[in-house]
Amino acid sequence: MRGSRLATTERVVCIAAPGTEEVVDSVASAVADHGRAFVTYDVGETIEEYRITGGDVLGVVVGGDGTFLRAVEEFAPREIPFLSIDTGTLGFLTVTAPEAIPETFDEILGGEATIIEHLQARVVADDIDETGINEIQFDAPATRRRRAETEQSSGGRCELEVFVDGEYVGRYEGEGILVNTPTGSTAMALSSGGPVHFPAGNETLQITPLHTYNASVRPIVADADSEITVVPATDARLSVDGSRPEMAVTAGTKFTVTGAETPAYLVQSSFSNRTMDTLTSKLGWNVKRRADTGNRERAAGPTDLLTAAGDVAREAAVAAGRPARRIYDRIERSDSGLVSEELVGAALSRSERIITAIVGSAFPDHTVLSEGWTVNAGTSPYTWVIDPIDGTGNFVHGNPNFTVAIALAKDQTPVVGVVYSPVTEELFHAVQGKGAYRNETPIEPTDRARIDESMLLSGYDPTGEFLKRYYRRARGVRRLGCASLHLCYVAAGSADAHWEYDTYPWDVAAGLCILREAGGESTHADGSEYELQLEDTGTRASLLSSNGSLHGALLEAFPEDGF
Repeated sequence: MRGSRLATTERVVCIAAPGTEEVVDSVASAVADHGRAFVTYDVGETIEEYRITGGDVLGVVVGGDGTFLRAVEEFAPREIPFLSIDTGTLGFLTVTAPEAIPETFDEILGGEATIIEHLQARVVADDIDETGINEIQFDAPATRRRRAETEQSSGGRCELEVFVDGEYVGRYEGEGILVNTPTGSTAMALSSGGPVHFPAGNETLQITPLHTYNASVRPIVADADSEITVVPATDARLSVDGSRPEMAVTAGTKFTVTGAETPAYLVQSSFSNRTMDTLTSKLGWNVKRRADTGNRERAAGPTDLLTAAGDVAREAAVAAGRPARRIYDRIERSDSGLVSEELVGAALSRSERIITAIVGSAFPDHTVLSEGWTVNAGTSPYTWVIDPIDGTGNFVHGNPNFTVAIALAKDQTPVVGVVYSPVTEELFHAVQGKGAYRNETPIEPTDRARIDESMLLSGYDPTGEFLKRYYRRARGVRRLGCASLHLCYVAAGSADAHWEYDTYPWDVAAGLCILREAGGESTHADGSEYELQLEDTGTRASLLSSNGSLHGALLEAFPEDGF
């Protein structure tokens, strides 16, 4: 995920290098000013603060790149986002200056910072399973220093057979190779003649030769989903990120390197040094920074309230989908295929808190309504109507048809709608007057006007009458168990119409905006226009939605007294 909001933080865990006490004290003071818990550990100490994975922990690392790499080992497997504060001199990974600590934590703990995903690489063999953010290194058993001391016969030579997705790349003869991530492109790969890869959001792995005997050999870039196979033809040595114990490996051992499933989540504020600024300053590149670029981009940003609200809603939906997806993945891996009520409650609560924090910080005077109760009561005519997890029954059973649904309504009309599926990563969104989209592709409904040519979707149907009446007349009646997805699929042309016996506003507000912007139609069972009941949220209402062309035929076929 690129640029999701860091919305909630309850406690801060700091890993600090020796000699950084003054900087750590500054962090502790900034955290205390916001009433959050704080604890610090020296780099290398065993950390006890997060026995429960993740939660609302923010990690902080104070030091240089070596300390940063140790922090990655601690925080990344637990999916804890962390901030790097630079007290080193040479590295590129620590990005926040100590003098910016007070302002940085005001922004972070106020819910304004972002989380940037950085790819990690994973290497697996018979008895090896290691992950690193920089590089996996295969080289000769002896370094130059050890050769000078021991005069071993290997001479620092290493021969490696390399394959990508089963395709033979070749034999590398020389001092070895790196398989590095974009983040690692500024480490050993850079000193070995490799290119710099912009790290944020980049899903690539690079094979970088180390002083090969063939001067024409160049780095090769592969997708992070590719499977890179390395088979040493001679005894070799394996190391991960350069700071961990080296492992001796024997000739013929098969190693598989891929992009790791879990990235490192790095926190970035507006006070963080950007990647290219750090590179150009530390490497002394003669690149003139155009200081007004950021200002011009900000000035060209959205000024229209609805456009800005749409941006915030998409950001909030994706951010809230992350913890829901993590818990969903635990359901899939469990023996029972079910999730406990405690975990469901935690997923709902955390998703709701993230959404509320993000929209609340952007629009503090707006009301936020979530599943029948007001989270924030504002003074504006605008109300955010949210469903932290729509399709909870599916979620509980490990069914992927659940969403995060967020709408902004003015009076009784939804004017912004976002529906995000954390499993499929489909992001449906619409802003009144600006069309509807699935991710970045415009969507529109079908133009079918006959029931016998159409696919119908059904929500709650207590008597089964809708199914009985239409199953044989239509091409089929399907039920996904998620009202927001039903509406989005009609809007996108994946179905032609949708019926719900009764609905609450949070079930349908986001999907209604998307459907209407796509060109669909929505009414009650009697044909009157469907309106959200934001003031009387205890009242349920029937909903018939369609592509528009089919609507009249459906209404004619409805029984006079409804279902």
